[in-house]
Amino acid sequence: MRNRVLAFCVLAGLAAGCAPLPTAPHGATPEGAHAPTEQQAVNAVRQWDVLAADVAAHVADRLRGWPAGQHPIHVEMAPQASDFQRGFRELLVTHLVERGIAVTTEPAALRLRASTQLVQHHAGAASAAPLQRLAEGVYVRRNATHADASVPMRTEVLVVTSLESEGRVLVRTSDVYTIAQPDAPLYQRPAAAPGPLTTWRVVP
Repeated sequence: MRNRVLAFCVLAGLAAGCAPLPTAPHGATPEGAHAPTEQQAVNAVRQWDVLAADVAAHVADRLRGWPAGQHPIHVEMAPQASDFQRGFRELLVTHLVERGIAVTTEPAALRLRASTQLVQHHAGAASAAPLQRLAEGVYVRRNATHADASVPMRTEVLVVTSLESEGRVLVRTSDVYTIAQPDAPLYQRPAAAPGPLTTWRVVP
């Protein structure tokens, strides 16, 4: 429990540093386009934990028949990971270990890849499939595809996990999680810092 509390504190710090939403088309500023507040950051980490626990439960269920501890899994980090992706990975490892799944910190034959994609939508489309409520502000659509992430006036996070070994996909899950629109900045990669400004002097 103490480790979980410490992890929440660290991840909340990550969430608080996330970048605001980008400018919407035609120069309009999207709703919630501001730096996350401390309370939003705490709420975001709770949401990340809900997502990680849900994914870990599905992976553990698929591995139920495997010999315990004989095939440790390495949970890979996505290249150029966002704060959300880094936090999600740490929480996913925690929940996998809590469910008795052997996890190694070193590269291994079994690799668990978790890719995430933030999708924002406009009004005008109907919901493609029923949603299941996981927690306050978090809903999930099971066995989703990229095409399913199309609910209007909502922000969704597509999470695809793939357990791979020697070029083969052994276990794969894909789910769409619906989050509150103002929470979108907490799931985005921080904007790149501007490069140094170069001044040119024209001499006649």
